[in-house]
Amino acid sequence: MNKLYIVIVTCAILLIASICTAGCEDGEGTPTPTSTPMGTEQPTATHVSTITPTATPSANQTTPTLTPTPGGNTTEPTPTPSGNITEPTPTLTPAGNITEPTPSPSPTATKIPDAEVTFDVGSNPQALVISENYAWVANADDDTVTMLHIGTGTILGTYEVPDNPVALAYDSPNMWVASSGNGTVTMLNANTGSIIDTYSVGNEPVAVVKDDPYVWVANSGDDTVMKVKISNGEVIGTYAVGDRPVALAVENPYLWVANADDNTVTILNVNTGIIQGTFQVGTNPRALVIDGSFLWVVNAGDDSVMMLNKNSGSKTATYIVGRNPATLAVDGQYIWVVNTDDDNVTHIKSNTGEIINTYVVGDMPVDISVNGTDVWVMNSGSDNLMKLNN
Repeated sequence: MNKLYIVIVTCAILLIASICTAGCEDGEGTPTPTSTPMGTEQPTATHVSTITPTATPSANQTTPTLTPTPGGNTTEPTPTPSGNITEPTPTLTPAGNITEPTPSPSPTATKIPDAEVTFDVGSNPQALVISENYAWVANADDDTVTMLHIGTGTILGTYEVPDNPVALAYDSPNMWVASSGNGTVTMLNANTGSIIDTYSVGNEPVAVVKDDPYVWVANSGDDTVMKVKISNGEVIGTYAVGDRPVALAVENPYLWVANADDNTVTILNVNTGIIQGTFQVGTNPRALVIDGSFLWVVNAGDDSVMMLNKNSGSKTATYIVGRNPATLAVDGQYIWVVNTDDDNVTHIKSNTGEIINTYVVGDMPVDISVNGTDVWVMNSGSDNLMKLNN
């Protein structure tokens, strides 16, 4: 019985060995690896398999080479970086370089003028006179005076005058024009534009006012004022005042003169030319306006307007306004101040300094006129005349 069992087991082992040998010869199964002595070439088995496509290396890439290890065994190569192709490292932009925009503050609400009543005039207008339905504008760069109808904006005439007209004085039916470029004043017919006569005055006349039967002229280049007879242009007198007179105001028997470079106002008697007093005011006084018993002074250098007692020169009030104020107009209990560098007009209650409103106007406003309920502003930078929607 034991012998039979041994025989059966032996036969089974031989059968299993025979099957395994046949499977290895057909490529099936997993053969037991055998070590190959160093230096002995190992035969390569041929297999049919599916080839996975490999990307072709670029010119800058290096194909790794298999390096045999001692003992004839082959190890998987370690990729060698080419140095030419690197994975970019994300770089964070410093927070300081990327900022959320800060919203600009909303501008202070201001009243906008009525654009329907903006009329073009000449180049670089410097002076404005309005009477009833008509306006006259001195255009410094064109050497002309423009006359227009303020109801329609129709230009009724453009009249040639001497070099650089910068000031006007109305003497119905005539208009006086001061031309700083050639030291003259011209009298022309305000309705037709025909020149009646031209008179030589001092150096750089920049202001003119009527004091019938005379006109007074401020010669900024000579530091003088001159009294001229209207009928024939005769110079009645020439009087020394302060440094660079630029503005005049007259109310018989006195003439007030703003002296821009010494920050004073001079008052003199129009009949004798004798100086009655000199008052210290603000920096660079540019314009003068009489208002009852007061004299308003516009100080361009310190952005203020000043109210003085017109006889004694004592200061009643000083109000800060916009930048580089050029002139003002009086309207009952109010004044209107033209701020050249701010391109606006400030409406102020004269006895308290309360700002009633601020009006946006054109570029570089330089003159203003109140005609009834209408307020007209002349803009030298935008070459136009506009009526405020007040």
